[in-house]
Amino acid sequence: MDDLLPTDPKRLGGWTLQGRLGAGGMGIVYMGTKAGKTVALKVIVSGLTDPRVRSRFIQEVQSLSLLRTPYVAPLIEFDIHAKNPWYAVEYVSDMSLGEVLKTTGSFTGKN
Repeated sequence: MDDLLPTDPKRLGGWTLQGRLGAGGMGIVYMGTKAGKTVALKVIVSGLTDPRVRSRFIQEVQSLSLLRTPYVAPLIEFDIHAKNPWYAVEYVSDMSLGEVLKTTGSFTGKN
């Protein structure tokens, strides 16, 4: 996890942001905590005004809300009407794919 940047919010939707987990073209993913719960919180990058980005983000939230599987972190909370829409999923602490590949090599068979 990386430190928050000076331009990052400190709180979002009642969640206290602890640091950055990642960033991409559409959004930033933060680690957030509230009432003893830890989540991965994705938010649309400030300044992205393209309605297609918001539409894709809403579709992502809708898809997550329908999934019930142990292989996808469950959706905890969201606000698609916020100035910068966001959603929170359960935080799963583990190695990144890059770390796994460095440690164990490529995947084979049942792995």
